[in-house]
Amino acid sequence: MNLSAKTPRRNEAKRKPVALHNSSVLPATFKVFIFLLAIFVTVTARVSYNQKAESLNRESLRVREKIHRLEREIANLRIEKEKLSSWPHISDKLVALNLPLRTPDPQQVKRLIMIAKDGGIQAPASTPARKSISKRETSKLRNL
Repeated sequence: MNLSAKTPRRNEAKRKPVALHNSSVLPATFKVFIFLLAIFVTVTARVSYNQKAESLNRESLRVREKIHRLEREIANLRIEKEKLSSWPHISDKLVALNLPLRTPDPQQVKRLIMIAKDGGIQAPASTPARKSISKRETSKLRNL
């Protein structure tokens, strides 16, 4: 029994399919696209930031290692300087090279005038005459 006032159509082929309106699909697609784009940009920025941070950490470790190596080298050079400027080393070189130990030329000596606390000026001691020291005296100095 048919309760409608209108008779139903018997031919379904004549019925037009319901089309989606383009005006309602595009805004939804655009919103999804913007959301996915924001996620992509966020992930890419995070990966880029992590990569830069790791490269900076590696570089800082290299620089720290280089600083440590240079500090050790400076310390070793200071020790070597002290060893080479010590009297035993100098006296050994004097004996090995057969060099006489002598007083300096007067032009090599700078004079220093000392001012006493009471305001008086003390004259420097006179420069001794230049003389050579014998090998025996050199060996005595070496034993000091």
